[in-house]
Amino acid sequence: MSYDANILRRATLRLEQERRVRREETDRRWRAACAQVPRLAELDRRIQGTMAGLVAATLRQGGDPVEAVRAVREENQGLRRERAVLLEAMCLPEDALDDKPACPLCRDTGWQGASMCRCLKELCAQEQIKELSKLL
Repeated sequence: MSYDANILRRATLRLEQERRVRREETDRRWRAACAQVPRLAELDRRIQGTMAGLVAATLRQGGDPVEAVRAVREENQGLRRERAVLLEAMCLPEDALDDKPACPLCRDTGWQGASMCRCLKELCAQEQIKELSKLL
């Protein structure tokens, strides 16, 4: 089913707004948790750094890249375990500070390849109902 361009635009704007609100809430939770336990911020920086290290290790010439990747992966897992322990001590789940999309199918883009995702279709249907309600 194709939707009127105005309906699609409004639905897309709603999807973007919902994504922005979720991201802001996740950022707020992260800042609050890091204010309570500053080590979390350090761990997150180091985890991101190990990911860069993993890429560098795979591209590095010489040495054994398999061993370098293994070492980086082990370091990353250790950092993640420590992060999980700190979050558990705060009575938070391991993924409480992760930015998770509302729709796992399209990751909140509204599209799966060239096809409209069901989450965007639902928003379009809601916008269409609003439009029809105005006419009645």
